[in-house]
Amino acid sequence: MKRRFILLILLLPMMNVAAAKQTQFAYTQAQGTHDFSYQWRVNDRTFQLDFSIPNEQFNTMPATRPAFSNDIMQRHVQVALLKMAQEYDVKEARINIFRRSGTLQYTVKSTDEAMAQKTLDALQNKANVAKQQYLDEQFYTPYVSPMNEQAVKHDHAKYAQQSTAGLKTVIDAIKEMQVNPADSREFIAISLSWLQSIPYDTLENRISSNGAGFVSPKDLLQQNKGDCDSKATLLAALLRAYSSSVRQKMVLLPKHALLAVAVRPKPNDKVVTENGIEYVLLEAAGPGYFDIGEVADSTLMGIRNRQFILETM
Repeated sequence: MKRRFILLILLLPMMNVAAAKQTQFAYTQAQGTHDFSYQWRVNDRTFQLDFSIPNEQFNTMPATRPAFSNDIMQRHVQVALLKMAQEYDVKEARINIFRRSGTLQYTVKSTDEAMAQKTLDALQNKANVAKQQYLDEQFYTPYVSPMNEQAVKHDHAKYAQQSTAGLKTVIDAIKEMQVNPADSREFIAISLSWLQSIPYDTLENRISSNGAGFVSPKDLLQQNKGDCDSKATLLAALLRAYSSSVRQKMVLLPKHALLAVAVRPKPNDKVVTENGIEYVLLEAAGPGYFDIGEVADSTLMGIRNRQFILETM
């Protein structure tokens, strides 16, 4: 009986949730612009969104970086340490830098114990700086997963921040679709249904995504497909372009990601709370259609069980 109950819960969202279905997509490069055209349906309503992004703005948006490689990062750190070691007089300290069992290691030999310790500390500091430099350049960041595991993930906030400038014309196009261009909830609702209609794809093929499931907002627009954290990042960039003062959080569950934004919640809106501030949940993944403050039962269960972390966007 327990197995039947679990199966029923998993099937219910599919039975009750409408779909945001894309019916048309076109992307062309004209002289000086990148031109996009989207058409999609939610229930009986059809939406049309057209915009052009000038080359100079489109080129400011970061492309997807290659999949994270700990081996490449260690080589980057090793090169930095080898350059540093060349600055030391071998008569004072002999530095040995090597890789063993998949880890980067280094030793210092010196007749002066204080000198040896000082050199080790300097090497450790240099290694930390070089590691962070590599992560920054590749748009990655360390974090602790909801299961309390040390990990490295895409820096969603950095992708969103550096994509904002290229989305100004998109903001204007969405506002033209609104009945009331001053209504922020209407803007968010249209943006949500648009992103939900874009085909969902984990993009695990190395050819199409450099080996990573995530794609940047720029590549998501061009490829017309993306997974949950890719769509949530594009939504975050859109909302930053819409209002730089809006406070946002990426909600990271073990197998899902969505956005949350600090707007005044309505009575039935699902929210997460941090430091006394309520953030309304925004489900951009699709293809199921979820309005502002609506999420799948499985997502809500994970949030209620505190199986998530929040990332400031």
